[in-house]
Amino acid sequence: MVRDVRAVVASFLNVDWYKNLTPWFIDPKNNKSRPGIEFDPVELAAQLWEREVGKVIHDADCLASNQYIDLKYEDFTSDPISTLKQVCDFCELGWSLEFEEFIRSINIKNMNYRYKQRLTHKQIMQVKKSVSQFAGPLGYILA
Repeated sequence: MVRDVRAVVASFLNVDWYKNLTPWFIDPKNNKSRPGIEFDPVELAAQLWEREVGKVIHDADCLASNQYIDLKYEDFTSDPISTLKQVCDFCELGWSLEFEEFIRSINIKNMNYRYKQRLTHKQIMQVKKSVSQFAGPLGYILA
């Protein structure tokens, strides 16, 4: 499942574990990976999103269409029933009214708007600059 990078970055900046994250995913040949070098948390979060999404896209290209399902957080939050039915169909799992009622009882909502409250304009521009490779092709227009 992929989610708007701006919302992902804002979420990372809002959780305690992220503050102590060791950037294992930075290229060891990159000077930024040396001990004692400070990382910008916004850039680091955006690079993590770019790296992980890039790996998913690469791996999906190596699989048959019946081995991978492409999901977006925004689709799930806007229509969880249809999205979960799609997942169940893909996995050849049954669907029950009890499960549907349970899903309807959960308050599922899109929280992406929070990035506008949590990130400054400068940080949003930083994210946009860091993830140009995958955001657009995935339908995320970072204006």
